[in-house]
Amino acid sequence: DYAALMQKVKDAGADGVVLAGLLEQNGPQIIRDKVKVLGPNNGRVKLLAPDGFAQQATIDDTGPPSAGMIVSVPGRTPDSLTGPGKAFVDQLTTQIGGAPVELYAPYADQAAEVLLSAIAPSAERADVITALLQTKVDQGIVGDFAITPTGDPSVGPISVSEAGRAGLRESP
Repeated sequence: DYAALMQKVKDAGADGVVLAGLLEQNGPQIIRDKVKVLGPNNGRVKLLAPDGFAQQATIDDTGPPSAGMIVSVPGRTPDSLTGPGKAFVDQLTTQIGGAPVELYAPYADQAAEVLLSAIAPSAERADVITALLQTKVDQGIVGDFAITPTGDPSVGPISVSEAGRAGLRESP
């Protein structure tokens, strides 16, 4: 129960709450108590959270109190993808009966494609690593990117989205 903590936030006159933690550490309850004490997330006291709270499962587990929560997402939300990404999301949406697509599903598919492409020429570990570090993707599911020498994808957008019952809606 985080009601007492939220009451302290209210007494302090804050106009926002930033969640910084892990969803597994009672995230949905924190969100529900925030709304119970401080009002809706799109009201006077905003709720800001990192991508761990942007998962569709979190939104579903939290229920209506998640509405209006502002979340940052490293990358694009499924509904903002274009080209092959939009096709992937549309196909997945059909397969799951119209439910919102989880935030990282397109990224998981893209990662699998990159890895399988790196493995295809040779299953030798050193060869796969070399191939991965030379990866450049044009018009992929999540757009254009390359794998940097540190093994990370090249910098992409950071999306700011609003949670709602139908998933995330990217803010302009």
